[in-house]
Amino acid sequence: GVLYDRLIPRELLAQAPPEARLIFVGKRAGHHPKPQPEINQLLLDHVRAGKRVVRLKGGDNFMFSRGGEELLALTKAGLPFEIVPGLTSAIGVLAFAGIPLTQKGINSSFTILTGHEDPKKPVTMLNWQRLAQQETLVLLMAVRKLPHICQALLAAGKPAETPVAMISWGTTDHQRVLTGRLDDIVGRYQANRLPTPAIIVVGEVVRLHKQLAWHQPYGLADGFVGEEQETAVSPLPMPTVARVGAGPGAAGRVKVRGLGRLRQAGGILHDRLVNPQLLTEAKAGASVINVGKSDKRERYPQAEINRLLVAHGGTGKRVVRLKGGDPFVFGLGGDECLALRAAGIQYEIVPGLSSVTAVPGSLHIPLTHRGVNAGLTVMSGHVAPSKNEKQWRHLPEHTTLVVLMGLRKLP
Repeated sequence: GVLYDRLIPRELLAQAPPEARLIFVGKRAGHHPKPQPEINQLLLDHVRAGKRVVRLKGGDNFMFSRGGEELLALTKAGLPFEIVPGLTSAIGVLAFAGIPLTQKGINSSFTILTGHEDPKKPVTMLNWQRLAQQETLVLLMAVRKLPHICQALLAAGKPAETPVAMISWGTTDHQRVLTGRLDDIVGRYQANRLPTPAIIVVGEVVRLHKQLAWHQPYGLADGFVGEEQETAVSPLPMPTVARVGAGPGAAGRVKVRGLGRLRQAGGILHDRLVNPQLLTEAKAGASVINVGKSDKRERYPQAEINRLLVAHGGTGKRVVRLKGGDPFVFGLGGDECLALRAAGIQYEIVPGLSSVTAVPGSLHIPLTHRGVNAGLTVMSGHVAPSKNEKQWRHLPEHTTLVVLMGLRKLP
């Protein structure tokens, strides 16, 4: 059996066995045909009946998806389960819009929030005074609250000229991006009325959208389940360079599209943390170059990696830049894309699982849980404390903190 959400691509459901029972348990704002307790019970009933069940989530299991509640129900009933981490829209959608979550010289942290906080809460978990101090904010399920969010951030001292982007139907062939400033994005949205689902991004990284935007929606592909679009899928050819997120750990965590790009490539530049087994998927004759870095070794400085990408791409060879994680999360992806754009070389981003979500998910640690926290803050531990002192001093309350590359700075 497959219990699936609203934001699932139709072509993915087509992969289920013919005999599998497909049960739609999706929700949208103000419309919950199956309340969460009923979804929990459906899971229990199907597992107890001896069936293999997939709970298919539109994004990651533990990012504002009630995944923790469903697993607690299974645990309480003594029923076994596994977690297969997914790609959260907070990462994938921004990548398709050409907006790096992190960019050297602009930010070393970001905070992901829900704009759909439970209205029954007596006290909000969102401290706008602290949130206004954060470098980058990504707000999910927040379109209805856009006027309140902008007003709250402005009142808390966020500069009026702060760039804002709204990304509608991200990663699909119906994607639309609307940009503006914190003080005018509400008016721009009211004039354009982008359809949901949509994500809101606040911060200086939004300025890179015009330079790095690469996805050209043609309006030809399927929509999500539960939507009206029913048109045919139009596969697009591989551009000269594909920046592919390999995901952390197991080779099987690379996305289907990324694996396809890897098998097509004539040249592969890969990071240190890419699973060696994944490299065996390269076609015969492909050149494979390890450009990985570590604390003790930097065989290829970033400027040289940029040069290699441009040089290989300039020959007309199909190139994959294989990242151990996601290309736009502390991966210097923006730098490499800017170099390619300056050289006039076409590229695409194939988002990957980030260790930010995949590692806690593999350990059954929900990054968000209803009633416990309102979001997630991610920081680099590889930055001198003096450079991001402001972020440490104003860490948002009621958010889970994840620090990457921070073991040496733990004390």
